[in-house]
Amino acid sequence: MVIAQPLQSMLTVSAWLSILLHSSYDVAAQSCYTSIVDINSDMQIELARIAGGGTPEDSYTFELCANTIFDATEALNPVLNNAFFVCGPDGSSSNSCTITGGTTNPQVEIASSTVSGYPLVSVAFSGITFESFSETEGSIKGVAFFPTTATFSDSVWTVSTSRHATSSRGHPLIFFVLFIELCWWLSCKAD
Repeated sequence: MVIAQPLQSMLTVSAWLSILLHSSYDVAAQSCYTSIVDINSDMQIELARIAGGGTPEDSYTFELCANTIFDATEALNPVLNNAFFVCGPDGSSSNSCTITGGTTNPQVEIASSTVSGYPLVSVAFSGITFESFSETEGSIKGVAFFPTTATFSDSVWTVSTSRHATSSRGHPLIFFVLFIELCWWLSCKAD
């Protein structure tokens, strides 16, 4: 398993070439993420490496820093198969990783892979709290083609004005599994 970590803001040309040409590159600037923008950027860099012929890793773990609020002005867009997004080192909701905002977009948008031969089959989230999301888009939007599965464990949705926490739109062949409807009975809280 690879632990994905944020890239340093300034990389040399040789570092970029190493990312694109080699199977792995140590970007150990921090041990966890504090920004959705950084997570998306690192995923796009890895996806470009795969599109260029690099071998994908078996799985990717993106650790969100504990006690951090993540601004969802830009949606989190999982693009790597078997990507795990965990709150803190153990993926527990008690670590307090909160994704908030996204008034004109969903907080997480899961779409089909853009790389031929590299399907997005599975993504998972553990210990993340979602709050203050768009009334029309919801918190999680699934527009991926069959067979994409998103699994949420120990996750919390704080619902205020939205009519739904999830949204599934797009191609009629979408098969998108969300296990968050149970949150209404298990862990959703009202403002």
